[in-house]
Amino acid sequence: KKMGGKKKKSDQISGPVSEDVVQPSHPYDGVDKGVEFVWGNRFDEAEAFFSPKAGEIPRYALHHAEIPVLRSLVTEAEEDKIEGIKRLNAAIELIEEIIKIFDKGDIPAYLPQDTGDLHNHQLDARVALGDAYVLLAAMQLTTDQRLKGALNLRKGWKLYEAALQVLESDENYDEKIVSSLKFGAGLFFIVVSLIPGGFARRAAGWLGFKGDKPLGLRFLRECHKMNSIRSNFAGLVIAVDHLLLSHGYDKDKSAQMIAEADAIINSGIAQFPQGSLFQCVAGLCGIEKGRLKEGVEGFEAAIANCAHITDVPPVFSRGLSNCYFMQQAWDLSRSLLERLVQHQSLPGKKKMMDGWTSPWHLLKLGATYTRLNEKKLAMAAFQKAQEYKGSDRWTTYVHRIATRYVNTGGDFSAFEMMLLTGHFDKLLNNCDKQTKEELLVTLDGIAKEAKGALKSNLDKEIEPPKKSGFMSVISFGYLGSNANPLYNEPDLDQRVSYLVLRASVLRSLGQKTEAIETLMEVTERLKPIMNDRLYYILALIELGKCNVKSNRELAIQQFRLAMKQSDYLWEESVKMRLKTFMNQLGAEEDPDDAEEIAESDEKDWEQEMAQEGMEKEIIEAVKEEENKKPDAKKKKKKKNSKKK
Repeated sequence: KKMGGKKKKSDQISGPVSEDVVQPSHPYDGVDKGVEFVWGNRFDEAEAFFSPKAGEIPRYALHHAEIPVLRSLVTEAEEDKIEGIKRLNAAIELIEEIIKIFDKGDIPAYLPQDTGDLHNHQLDARVALGDAYVLLAAMQLTTDQRLKGALNLRKGWKLYEAALQVLESDENYDEKIVSSLKFGAGLFFIVVSLIPGGFARRAAGWLGFKGDKPLGLRFLRECHKMNSIRSNFAGLVIAVDHLLLSHGYDKDKSAQMIAEADAIINSGIAQFPQGSLFQCVAGLCGIEKGRLKEGVEGFEAAIANCAHITDVPPVFSRGLSNCYFMQQAWDLSRSLLERLVQHQSLPGKKKMMDGWTSPWHLLKLGATYTRLNEKKLAMAAFQKAQEYKGSDRWTTYVHRIATRYVNTGGDFSAFEMMLLTGHFDKLLNNCDKQTKEELLVTLDGIAKEAKGALKSNLDKEIEPPKKSGFMSVISFGYLGSNANPLYNEPDLDQRVSYLVLRASVLRSLGQKTEAIETLMEVTERLKPIMNDRLYYILALIELGKCNVKSNRELAIQQFRLAMKQSDYLWEESVKMRLKTFMNQLGAEEDPDDAEEIAESDEKDWEQEMAQEGMEKEIIEAVKEEENKKPDAKKKKKKKNSKKK
């Protein structure tokens, strides 16, 4: 500046502050009000609140970026997602420049020169930067940029880790800022704890990720108790964890978790009656408690409260449709899903995010038509869903499910979709004996009409898939083999769907011997003739559930065998569910199995590194973590002496 040259961005940030910006004595001064606007679905007011200061103050930059990110959860609009990523990158750039100013011993322009608690502002800038990196990673992971997302997660974690170490040596920090740090670190611990074993877990370890779910929940609870800007967010994460990830086979423990989630949700709704997020989680809670009426009310409230933003919010509408599926209220499901599908194609509406959600809605609509005996409409919906061929994995999966239903007619599709999302299990866990017996009658009735469903000799009629040769490998199975590895024979799909669904109902009725015999046909006789083995894995999971109370070790063994499998439809989401089951049982994957999984997964990750151009960044991150290990220097010396 003295030389009269062009100012650097860091010089501009440390120069005179805008007259419109209130110089805060505490990093959170005034921020609470803007955050409340977001939680109350008042996004326009939040924009007006945060926008004037987003280019100068770290905390404002972060929350200004969060507005379109959180709004995209309501709208699933592509423009909201793009704007969110753009703002997060801008926030990261700003906060990194602010931190450089702090590191030089200078005071940024937005702070009074006589600021007495500078250390609090420094800590909060690092926490805000960590949050920005983690949010950016989440947006990247949802668009299938897994490695870029992983590296940004790592950057966020490194900021949290360093801040936690500072707190260990110096406790003289503002408790509200500490609670925000604990929110970020707690959320991170829980996310990493859900990574399945094998190469994914090893890769997370190489990048410096550490999963500690009990510590994560402890941090989140401490944050929730504190009246700070992240308290509601922490409560929401706890509730979602308790409803979807943690409660399981221990009824007393599950009841405690649901009670804690219920209390958090009720408090959140009381605080933000015009919001949608707590109302949506109230819908999830109603499902978990088996009170579908409460579930419907929660999702309906979430939808009504954001009517000024979008007519048919996709996330909340999907939740409501899940309730209708479990209630088998097919007319209501039809009305909702037709509006949702129509809304997505209306001119002038915000463009939906490219991906799996639009074809998924068509699949659910087609499944609904099958239950209403509207076969032509069902096939038209399945065929339209089949036209989506996105480059991301999830759209590819939905395309393959659509192809499956086009080939089979989708007779079992309504119950299969509940099975895939876990809602069939929730239905069975919470309905009475009469409802279960009626379900069994319904499935048997469908099987009589579904081609192949009642054939018990399919293993003799269908030839096992031939071993893939070189041409099959390089053409992804379309050449060099009579069997397409992506699809099963339609009759086989009908049979395994019927068997797994029927066995689930038998298990819930306490008829476990018959359930196990039914599942053994899938796991022993039909496995050799399957191309896609999704239902083989689902059958293994059902076997584990049959044995979990009577023979815990056998159940764990069956879950581990399922975890060991790879290369099948919906693999990642199924393994996430398996990981949840293992956590509930207090069991880990077998180390030997993890090594085998690693060998099969490592090639996929190598391909992804090449596709995303991330080889250099990944290698550098791994080297950095290796060099931190206590024996790293000794190994390096030995290696050098060997070279000499």
